[in-house]
Amino acid sequence: MAAAKKTKYLSKQVAAGRIFDVYAEHIDTPVTDAQMADLTDLTRAQVAYGKRYLRDVVAADEHFMYVAGPHGCFLTRRPEDARNYVKERALTAHVQARRVLTGTVQTLVEIDPAAKFVLRGYERLLEDLELLSDLAEAGAVPA
Repeated sequence: MAAAKKTKYLSKQVAAGRIFDVYAEHIDTPVTDAQMADLTDLTRAQVAYGKRYLRDVVAADEHFMYVAGPHGCFLTRRPEDARNYVKERALTAHVQARRVLTGTVQTLVEIDPAAKFVLRGYERLLEDLELLSDLAEAGAVPA
């Protein structure tokens, strides 16, 4: 029987540093959360908060782009990986915003006309997300 991992508090910076080291060894190769936990001896929760910190701070400081996909996350310097990721995220955000608009905001405006600014905000957001997705598709999103 395998020994249980010791769970102790690690700062997000320390967890992100361990995660960054693994990604640096596996540039352009997806690493799943389970693999990351095994490779870093972190718990799943530590992997999650370390990745959030890494995505926000460390990757940009090191001139890498953080990319997530169906097979895991990785750091890359390849523009095509970043463009595909940006496009996927824009499409996901577009779908989520459209569902909020059609499922809640439109009815809210019918009930409370004073909320019409929310409707216009969501309409603009959808336009911007669609444009971003189109730009990524065309390869116009800088990486």
